[in-house]
Amino acid sequence: MAYHPASPWHTQPPQQPSGRVGAGVLLGTTVWRLLVATFGLTGGLVTFDGIDDLSWLSPLASMVAGVVYLGLASFPLFTAGRRHEPRSPWWRGSTTVLLLLVALTFQLLMGGGLSGAESLFQHGLVPLVVLIDWVAIGSNQARVKWWHPLTWVTMPLAYLVYYAAAGVEHYSGFLDPDSSGFAATVAGFLAAVVFGGYILYGIGKIRALIAAQHSGAAQHPPAYPHWQQHPHQGGSHAQHSQQSPQQWQHTQQWQHTQQWQHTQQWQHTQPAGQPRYAPPAHGPPQTPQPPYSPQQQFPRPHYPYPPQQPGQ
Repeated sequence: MAYHPASPWHTQPPQQPSGRVGAGVLLGTTVWRLLVATFGLTGGLVTFDGIDDLSWLSPLASMVAGVVYLGLASFPLFTAGRRHEPRSPWWRGSTTVLLLLVALTFQLLMGGGLSGAESLFQHGLVPLVVLIDWVAIGSNQARVKWWHPLTWVTMPLAYLVYYAAAGVEHYSGFLDPDSSGFAATVAGFLAAVVFGGYILYGIGKIRALIAAQHSGAAQHPPAYPHWQQHPHQGGSHAQHSQQSPQQWQHTQQWQHTQQWQHTQQWQHTQPAGQPRYAPPAHGPPQTPQPPYSPQQQFPRPHYPYPPQQPGQ
């Protein structure tokens, strides 16, 4: 039986895909977020008559959404196109919670409608596109932290502090600072914000699971030329090219151990007086029988192989 040194296919593991975002994803995400920013700025400016209009939460929230998504759309300019959004989804989640609070409060507590242009944008289109962006666009919502929903109350709480300090009376029907139930109403609003935040948190984690499944299915070793395949490596080229990087590594470790054992059997069957090829001092890798776990690491010693005999 003839043994041959490992081919380059054995020595170089498959390369992992780069983290650079594709041009199509970059363009599509940027165009979408420019659209969201346009909706937000339109909702904030459609009835703007002065700075006093921003004392209302609805146009103020739309303006915040416009500014945030204008920043997200321009983010690739600061990364030379390597990333299309920040790693943290904090601003996206906080803006989404704020817009949902505005839309639900207007519809449920104030009995509003979507007949006017300002109401259509502020309480319909802007909250809708921001929610769609969280659910279906981008990928950093998969990195949402468990404590993010607790901090997403920052913008609603800041507005409530301003509302009480400035003596604003826009929502006095259910939010009166002079009322004895004002503190309980504020607590209820903040609890609703946290609850909605954890719904977004759950959506983000579902997106993370779906992305992990797609990523695991797509990561296969690249196809190697047929001349790098060796008959003693075991298995066909088609089988190797369909393995994941972890399966590829485990296959090589198992084949290497089998190769060492065959070397020992060959040495013990040689007639007396023939040259012996001693194994390395440390022997074969001290590993359990396969399957191996992905966390285990194995050394790759170089074993001497017997020379190819004539006629073999």
